[in-house]
Amino acid sequence: MTPVLAALLLIAVVGGPFASLVGPFPRRRTSIALGFLFGCVVVATILLSLTLLSIRWSRTSVLLPLFIMLALAIVFTHSARVAHETPAQSGQPAGPWPRIFDCGTLLVLLGYFLYATATAPWNWDFWAIWGLKGRAFWETRGIDWSFLTRPDNSFVQPAYPPLIPLLFDFIATLAGRWTDRYLGLLNFAFGVALLVIVRDFLDEEIGPFYAALSTLGLTTCCLTDWIGLAEGGFISLSMTGLLLMRRALAARSRRLLLASAVLLGFAAVTKQEGISLIIATGLALLTTPWGRTLPVIRDFTLSAIPSVTWAIIGLVHHLSNDVFFAADAGRRFVTHLHHPESLLQPMLADGDARLSLWVLAAVAFALAGPRFVRSERFLLIALPCQVAFFIGAYLISTMDLAWHIATSWGRVTEQVNAPLLYLACVALATTLGQEKLTDAGSAETISLSDR
Repeated sequence: MTPVLAALLLIAVVGGPFASLVGPFPRRRTSIALGFLFGCVVVATILLSLTLLSIRWSRTSVLLPLFIMLALAIVFTHSARVAHETPAQSGQPAGPWPRIFDCGTLLVLLGYFLYATATAPWNWDFWAIWGLKGRAFWETRGIDWSFLTRPDNSFVQPAYPPLIPLLFDFIATLAGRWTDRYLGLLNFAFGVALLVIVRDFLDEEIGPFYAALSTLGLTTCCLTDWIGLAEGGFISLSMTGLLLMRRALAARSRRLLLASAVLLGFAAVTKQEGISLIIATGLALLTTPWGRTLPVIRDFTLSAIPSVTWAIIGLVHHLSNDVFFAADAGRRFVTHLHHPESLLQPMLADGDARLSLWVLAAVAFALAGPRFVRSERFLLIALPCQVAFFIGAYLISTMDLAWHIATSWGRVTEQVNAPLLYLACVALATTLGQEKLTDAGSAETISLSDR
């Protein structure tokens, strides 16, 4: 466990200077949590770059550029001297209840820690895809293109984004050996980082009482039980990116916009759903006045760079993709569309809890009123668009439709449930009479842009 914890700590340290460009925040822990996410971005970029440069992974070859980037980031952060507005404080007496709810969240995290580390990751997709790729890359000390292109290895989904296997390999590089015993700690770290960010963002918006209570409820969506898979990393990166974009719209801050673009861009090299999320976010961004300006559009297009880079690498190395680039996609789309029951029945088969959550969220938005819905249109457009992309992917799938939906619908909808529930909590707090302490979600708020 010690090498894994050391690797996760180093990731957070490396990302700290990058996170400081996004803040400051009322609490230091928010910057640490963001630093962990940006650190994952830095580590994955270094490992991929070393492979492209034909440099074998080793402690020296990985840590040397890592510390160079850390030093440059510290120097840049110091020289930039970014002027930030002072974050809003709640100004409310905390009282005992927020602490009680936070203790409940800590107990959930303790249980999740025990669950994630009870044994090595056990999901089939870890054995066949994420963990297997990480082990294969580790054995060759770099991304093994021959392994990915062998016809008998098509089950590993060669074109899947590489961020999670690369993080596994970073841990193995520091440890000097491959072991998957405590790789579940990566899921735990992603979950903790996201909950810290959610707790502090909510505290700025709706005060400590509702923030602590809402965070306790959000543990059901932010802590995924798919240990060893990419879901935990994707939910953390994508939701944080969406929340930062939401705040960027409120403050008209290009600094927050760029941070959001980076996280959404690397969410797209965590799971393929990140590509559709970038498109959905862009469409929602265009519905806001500030989002339609040329500088914002230009900055947001940076989010496409990581996924486009990986797509080019995949084309160069002939990595196959069994859904989006298979033949006869149009014919399958039309066939499935003519038989909607083949799509709806598997979705509704085990979706009672999921459907109930969506209905409750819709009720919360309706109670909050049209002004709230209008001010939060960014997320309320982006999230349904993402669900529509999920359905579109099923319609062109080469797999048996019922099997594909049964084995993935529960996982992919977790990705939208977390930000949806976040917004529903804000709506309920507003309905119950808690005046929003900041306009973190309003697309209409006007303030000075960052210089």
